[in-house]
Amino acid sequence: MRNLGGALGIRRQSLDGTAIIATRLPAELREALRRGDAAAIREAIDAWQPVVDLPFDEDDVQRTIADFGRCVDAIEDGEFAPPPPEGLGQPRGTRRRKDHGAVPGTRAASEPTFAQIHCRNCDARLSCSSYRAYQKGEARRSRGRRSLPIRDKEADL
Repeated sequence: MRNLGGALGIRRQSLDGTAIIATRLPAELREALRRGDAAAIREAIDAWQPVVDLPFDEDDVQRTIADFGRCVDAIEDGEFAPPPPEGLGQPRGTRRRKDHGAVPGTRAASEPTFAQIHCRNCDARLSCSSYRAYQKGEARRSRGRRSLPIRDKEADL
């Protein structure tokens, strides 16, 4: 890695570079491991580039830390505004649609929704009004699927 001009990391140690280290094995390597094919495993490992170098800019780091702090402050102050419930079931648009958008408002079965990407990992989802409304709608649409019932005190009164 290249020296970044004496930039200091979190512990005041010299920062030589920034990178993302991919932890998920590539599909080719997973398949070779599944088959137990030693030659294919070696080839897939040799082709795998798990470290992706990122450009480093101290100003970007400071901006990111400040943005993150503002986000945390807003959440702690109760200023978090989730998307509307109808938006949680919409495709996130991160993958090319397999159905090529044949029917507006529909999504390919393999395309994840906002709720699948974000809500399932959110610690606040069960206290989120949008998520509760989304889950109730999902439960009505797919009675055969198991989902946790979410009770709404206001609706139960």
